[in-house]
Amino acid sequence: MLLAIDESGSFGPAASGTHFFVALHIRQTGNLLEQKCAQFLAWERTLPRSLKNAKGEIKGSALSDAQLHNFALEVFGTPPAIGITPVAIDSGRQAAEIIRKHRHVSLVGIREGVKGYRALGRPAVAQTYEEMGNWFQKLDNGLYLKVVLLGECIVNALSNTIGHAVSGGYEDELLRLRYIIDRDFVRNPRHLTFWREILRNQLWHITSKKPIPLLKEWQTTGHPFLAKFTRNGKLDLNELFVKNCNFASSHEHPELRIADMTVAIVSRYLNRRQGAAGFGVVRRFFLRHGKIEKLELRDFDLSAWRYDARKNPYT
Repeated sequence: MLLAIDESGSFGPAASGTHFFVALHIRQTGNLLEQKCAQFLAWERTLPRSLKNAKGEIKGSALSDAQLHNFALEVFGTPPAIGITPVAIDSGRQAAEIIRKHRHVSLVGIREGVKGYRALGRPAVAQTYEEMGNWFQKLDNGLYLKVVLLGECIVNALSNTIGHAVSGGYEDELLRLRYIIDRDFVRNPRHLTFWREILRNQLWHITSKKPIPLLKEWQTTGHPFLAKFTRNGKLDLNELFVKNCNFASSHEHPELRIADMTVAIVSRYLNRRQGAAGFGVVRRFFLRHGKIEKLELRDFDLSAWRYDARKNPYT
């Protein structure tokens, strides 16, 4: 299963409207992935060359409602089916003070991780964590919200993938899970290392509240997914998120351009109430409950918050 992720919106606190990430679930058994990419490329070739940017790429935001509707019919309306995991946030409604509190809690965890690795005599890891904390602290609020929402999208997409693979009878694809994300804010290789650690923290916290769904029968009968992704009875997804979760350029990957068109349709309809025909097609492929999950950072009393090492994956 290939999970292709793209976003729409600046995510800046001053920006109006709702900002989105979407993950496309594209099966890879046989030539299913190649079929879907071929469908998209055939449709893409029908567009005027004048729409291409400097990289020779056509972005969904540049297309008309009619063109996006035609994309939806040609790519989503034609087998093989692909799924969509959408998540959203209203950046303008996230108060700077609340963002500061949430960032502070994460930074405390990172700093405690630095102390812990130094105490263990692992200065190289401690140095990495210290640099990561500095990078994380300097992110502007828009990038911070983008990092947070991307983590939500990745975890939700994983849960949806497992659930639909089981119900659809293609569990074998779980052994070849991989993510490809449109390259945006993570370009420096060192920053990619930092982001993976942030993602590990998000995965730990999100799944503690919304566990990854696994069949109970797997515990007794065994399953290749458990053999590959568990250790000492617990999920261990390091191989997935270190080796098979990468950022890439959309002009080199048609899967990411499909995601770009999809998120353009979703954003245009929900922010401007335009392109209803295209949205009507793609919304049928929303997974789980068929709705867009919206994230909102909750306020809390920081003065009453206390650090708990048991809830800190950085240690």
